Amino acid sequence: MRRIRNLLSLYRNRDGQRWSPLVAAGLCFAAGAAMVGLRTIVGKDVAVEMPWPIRVRVELYWAFVIAAAVLVYRLVRRINVAAQRERAAHRRANRTHALLRRISGAVLRIHNEYELVSEICEASVEDGGYTASWIGFVDGAAGSVHPAAAAGRAESTVSAESVQEANAVRRAVESGSVVVRSGRSSDSSAEACMCVPGCPELKACAVFPLKIREEVIGVLVLCASEADVFDRDELKVLDEVALTTSVGLAYVRAEGELHHRVFYDRVTGFAHRSLFIDRLQLFMTRAAARRKLVAVLLFEISNFRTLVDAFGWHAGDEAMRALGRHLGSRIRAGDTIGNVGHHCLAVGLVDVAREDHTVRVLGKILDDLELRIRAHEKFAPVTVTASVAVYPRDGETAEELLRNAEDALRDGTRHPELPDVLCARGADRHQARRKNLGARLEMEDELSGALARSELELVYQPIVALPGVSFVGAESLLRWNSRRFGSVSPGTFIPVAESGALIERIGAWVLRSVLERAVAGDRLPCRNPAFTANISADQLLGTGFPAQVERLMHECGLSPERNTVGLEVTERVLLGDFSRAVEVLNALRELGFSIYLDDFGTGYSSLSYLQRLPVDIIKIDRSFLMHLESDARTRSLVDTIVRMSHGLGLRVVAEGIESSEALRIVTEMGCDMAQGFAIARPDSLERLTASLGSVRRASPTPSERPPLQYDRATTGSPVEADSS
Repeated sequence: MRRIRNLLSLYRNRDGQRWSPLVAAGLCFAAGAAMVGLRTIVGKDVAVEMPWPIRVRVELYWAFVIAAAVLVYRLVRRINVAAQRERAAHRRANRTHALLRRISGAVLRIHNEYELVSEICEASVEDGGYTASWIGFVDGAAGSVHPAAAAGRAESTVSAESVQEANAVRRAVESGSVVVRSGRSSDSSAEACMCVPGCPELKACAVFPLKIREEVIGVLVLCASEADVFDRDELKVLDEVALTTSVGLAYVRAEGELHHRVFYDRVTGFAHRSLFIDRLQLFMTRAAARRKLVAVLLFEISNFRTLVDAFGWHAGDEAMRALGRHLGSRIRAGDTIGNVGHHCLAVGLVDVAREDHTVRVLGKILDDLELRIRAHEKFAPVTVTASVAVYPRDGETAEELLRNAEDALRDGTRHPELPDVLCARGADRHQARRKNLGARLEMEDELSGALARSELELVYQPIVALPGVSFVGAESLLRWNSRRFGSVSPGTFIPVAESGALIERIGAWVLRSVLERAVAGDRLPCRNPAFTANISADQLLGTGFPAQVERLMHECGLSPERNTVGLEVTERVLLGDFSRAVEVLNALRELGFSIYLDDFGTGYSSLSYLQRLPVDIIKIDRSFLMHLESDARTRSLVDTIVRMSHGLGLRVVAEGIESSEALRIVTEMGCDMAQGFAIARPDSLERLTASLGSVRRASPTPSERPPLQYDRATTGSPVEADSS
């Protein structure tokens, strides 16, 4: 009843009154019934004589019955039409909701822009029931619309030229609102609908703008063969369709942008290292099946840091782009380029038949590889170093092949046909090198816990005054008795500590131990012994080193007035910030430390630096004293060093004295002090007194040559123990 009542309420007359065919039919039936009742009362029929020429006598109640029947027929007919319209509206609503569900699923499932818009157009025709559908994107620079996908009748009729002439499309883009055109309209809408691509000979079209962050990025155009399709309810659902499409496009573009940022370099636009390795692995898998080769060509900008320091990072970026453009113009379309880091670009050559083909490609690239960039109104040259590694000779996997090409840049051999190119030496050599690096990292990990496990200890090698061989001090030497590696030579673990940034922790522990020994120095066979500790250049030039030393002195109870400790530094300090080194050494001298210049003559000695460097004692390196007895030129050189040092007011220590003859010679030359195996080998502080006593009791005569003493804490060679 409610349904019928709703239908009947639709039928009112044009004046808005609630008259309907049903009411009129009821009145007619009532009038006929009144006529029948009147005939019963009056006793005769109430009839009307029709005028000429009909000449028919009609009873009035039959006239009312016939009129009522006609009105009822019209009512039923209008109800059927209304029901058909309602069923059609329900079908359209079901189609549009099915379209919305399919598009929502496509947005969640599809991650490619072209596939997404193609699916939306197909869904609009198949599920939405529209005759034609297409999507176009707005060119941000020109403001024009270019079709991206189409379905239905629009698939063959939509073109870039036809889209530019559509006023409805242009209006939707400019206004950002929906534009609907119907072929039944009395104005120019029919003509406008005809001008929309995909809609000729159709009766209705709707153009929905697609927006991302309130910016129109495209349009969704739907065309129908029915004029009254796009009613209010239909447009409400289609607005949701357009909104879902916009959200899907925004998600796809954001995902694509994120993917590009993750896998592609921002500066050059080439693939990052991980993506390049994946592509290279695919090349290698295919090459193995076809029995072909794959080559990796690596190009490094060797003066990249110079360009950055001189002109800024934009100069380095421009150099990378210039190299990328050069490489891209000289390789095949099937090859790939990647930015593998460390200002290097790698080229992967696929399906190489013979290795000489790689040589030809490299020669083509290097022939005119003369790059220059413009920075600060100047032109700067870009120097490039190249290397090559070939699969399967230089690596079985993509990562291994690329790493071998990188190793070739550092220690590779010259290519036999291309002298400007470095080549890998085979996978076995690089595998052995990586094994050594792995062992080094394993040792670094073990060394990081050596202090906590009390595996580090100090031994002391006496320093004696000349002549007379009287004990005046000792150099502290570091030893590592590892639970895993056994006794490790300082020459092995000290470089590991320096490369792994452990040297500062270990150096602080050594310095604290030496300061504590200096405070308890009254137990030794001389008064105020001069203990020395080795300080690395990185530790010396580190932040706040003098303040750290002063704090350690305070904790150990050692004042600058009672300080007899010496600090040994190598000539490596001259390679760093020289003025900073002078400042730090002066601060240490104010704390009472004596400064020793260790291994003098083996580094970058310069008289101009030496007279400005605040040092007190020079230690001649053992390499000058090994052949002192037999080589006259060596004796002359050592004698010159001694005289020069005395002329500068510096004392001299001859280290590495391994024989009594060498001890006699350096004594005659005027060396102030000496140390070495001929005097005493490094030992613990507790056994140092007894060792010195035995040396004095058995002082060798100049003609005697005692056998060399070996330091069991080192590798077994008859040399002085390495310093810490």
